[in-house]
Amino acid sequence: MLKEIILIDDFSDLEARPDMGDYLDKYIKKHFRNYVKLIRHKQREGLTRARLTGAAAATGDVLIFLDAHCEAMAGWLEPLLERVAEKPNVAVTPVILNIRDSDFEVRPAQPQNVQIGIFTWGMTFTWESAWNLARDGPWKSSDNTRCIPSPTMAGGLFAINREYFYYSGSYDEEMHGWGGENLEMSFRLWQCGGGIETHPCSQVGHVFRMSSPYKIPEGAQGYNLNMRRLVDVWLDDYKEIYYGRTGGAWGEEGDLTERVLLKEKLQCKSFQWYMDNVATTIDYFFPKKDTRTGFLANANGHCLDVGNLPYPLPQQCDVGTYPCHFEVGGNQLVMFTRLKEIRVLAHGKELCVTASPLGAAGNGVHFKSCTGVYRYNKSPEDAQIWDLGQDGLFRSRLEPSGCLEHDPATSTIQFKRCSGEKTQIFDFKDYVEKSENKP
Repeated sequence: MLKEIILIDDFSDLEARPDMGDYLDKYIKKHFRNYVKLIRHKQREGLTRARLTGAAAATGDVLIFLDAHCEAMAGWLEPLLERVAEKPNVAVTPVILNIRDSDFEVRPAQPQNVQIGIFTWGMTFTWESAWNLARDGPWKSSDNTRCIPSPTMAGGLFAINREYFYYSGSYDEEMHGWGGENLEMSFRLWQCGGGIETHPCSQVGHVFRMSSPYKIPEGAQGYNLNMRRLVDVWLDDYKEIYYGRTGGAWGEEGDLTERVLLKEKLQCKSFQWYMDNVATTIDYFFPKKDTRTGFLANANGHCLDVGNLPYPLPQQCDVGTYPCHFEVGGNQLVMFTRLKEIRVLAHGKELCVTASPLGAAGNGVHFKSCTGVYRYNKSPEDAQIWDLGQDGLFRSRLEPSGCLEHDPATSTIQFKRCSGEKTQIFDFKDYVEKSENKP
C-alpha cells in the first residue's frame, strides 16, 4: 500500500551538519534505495512549493503529506486510504498526537479526545474537541470509528486522491514561505464540492515546537501576502471581518486572476454557504448585528491594549491599557461578540476578558482562554459575559456583580463594584479603516 516516500530538502541551512549532507544521501541509497526519493531544492522555496515539488514527483494514486517532524503509529495508513477510496473528493486527516519537543515522548489520545480544526477571525488555525459535538451536536453518534467532518485542517498531515488534489487547485503557487496555505485549501475544498474529515482510527504524532528552528522565507511580508490572497479570494464579504479584526494586512498580494478563474471554473459556493453549512458549530463565528469590532476606550483616553502581553502566553494575563491611537496595527482592536464576550487576538490566540469574584486577590480581571465556543452545548461562563449599558458601564454577570474600571496609576483594567465613576465609563468605538490603501 505504501508505494514510495518522497523527502524534500527545501535548501536546508543545516547542510553543514554531516547527517544532513552526503551522509543522508548514502544512508538512503544503502537502506531505502527502492522506495525513498530525496529531492533537494537549489534555493529556499517555502512550504507550499516544497509540497508541490513532492506531489509532482509522486506516482501513487493517493498523496499523503506529512511534516518531517512526524512519527506514524502502527495501523495509521489503512484508515486513510480506505476513506479516500470511499470519498475521493475528501481530504482525510489522522488524529494528530502531541510529541513533546524536549524528549520526543508521544502523548496518546483517546477517542473522546479527537479534535477538529476551526479558525479564528484573525485567520489562525486552532483546535476544538469533537467529543461535545459528537455527543450533543449535529454529528451525534455512538460510533467512535466514524469519520468526523472538520471545518479546517492543520495542513501538515492529510491524505487526498491525487487526481482530485490537482483538479481542486492543489496549492496556490503564489503563496510565499509559510502560513495560510492550510486554510486556503480548507475553504476551497469545502466551497468547491469536496470536504475534510478526521479519521479517529488513524494516529500520527507531530512535534509541536516552541519556536521555529529555521528562518521563514519573506517572513512577515510573505505571511501578509498569503493572508491577503486567502481572504480576498475565498471569504467574499467576510474578509471585512478579518481586516477589521487584525487591523489589516498590508503589502502586495500579487495577481489573483488564476485563483479567481479556478473559483469560477469549479462553480464554488460562497463563504456564506460555508458558514451556514460547514462552520455551524462555533457560535462566535457568526457576525450578527450585535457583534462589533473596534476599540474599548475609557473616559481617561486609554484603550484596552495587548501590545505588552508576554510570549508564550501564561494561563492568565493582566488586562493592560495604553493611550488610544485608533490606528491600524491590531494591538488595541477588540471584538465584542454576540455572546457578549470581550475578545482580543494575541500571539495568534483568542483571549477573553475574564472576571474573578469580587474580593479575590489581584486585579480581579484577566485575559484567559475563551470558553464560549459551541452553539449547541457550550456558552461562555458568566465570568466572560459583559453587559454594556447605556451608561457606558461593562457589568459582569458574576454574583455579586461588578464593573470594569480603569486604573490610570497602573495602566490596567480592574474589576470593582459598580459606582458609575468616570474610571468605569467606557466607549466602544467601532473600527473604521482610514487608510487610502484599504484592501
